[in-house]
Amino acid sequence: MSSFIDKSAYYFDIRTCLYRGEAIWLCCPQCEQLAKLYKRDNSFYVSCDHCAWINSYQRQCLYDTYSQGQCGHCGRYFNVPIAAKNACFNKYNVSCPHCNQKVQGQVKVNATYWSYRQQAKREGCDPFFNLPFYLCVELAPKQLIWALNPQHLRYLQAYVAADLRQKPNEGMCRSASHSLPIYLKVGKNRQRVLTKLKQLQAKILYTTNKV
Repeated sequence: MSSFIDKSAYYFDIRTCLYRGEAIWLCCPQCEQLAKLYKRDNSFYVSCDHCAWINSYQRQCLYDTYSQGQCGHCGRYFNVPIAAKNACFNKYNVSCPHCNQKVQGQVKVNATYWSYRQQAKREGCDPFFNLPFYLCVELAPKQLIWALNPQHLRYLQAYVAADLRQKPNEGMCRSASHSLPIYLKVGKNRQRVLTKLKQLQAKILYTTNKV
């Protein structure tokens, strides 16, 4: 019986991989060959070694505005989002989220970096440039299997093949497999999924041998 110890939650989140210095494998929009996405400082770059196509995305800084304080009616603290146009005020009246009474809170403005989860994206595509993942295959109609890079593919192969799957530690509610689609997890699909993952592994070997 093969066992598998899962990774921590969001270990294979795109942003986490980029911050670790890993490249995300994408399809070049010009030649459909391998293009790699990297993070450098506050920008994201994607480039193709085959046709020299390149593009960049500058991470944007946004601001969140809140009315914060302690409710005089129920005594609980509140932190209510308000419209950015109200950032010019020192205080702003809102409804307490706990007792629904009108309260006055201190206006706070916090700088926050854009999160790619806020951007609508198609399945099987990266959220920055909307390019399809290079390591992507269809299990069934509307059921895509993709890997962000070779490291992610090895993880998927180990996870699907395992008979016993364990969380990284007892204290974690979620693990990296939490975000995987159900059709990758069910036992009846195991052999079909492993076959598709082997196809992606063969694609990696073919690609690396060409370079």
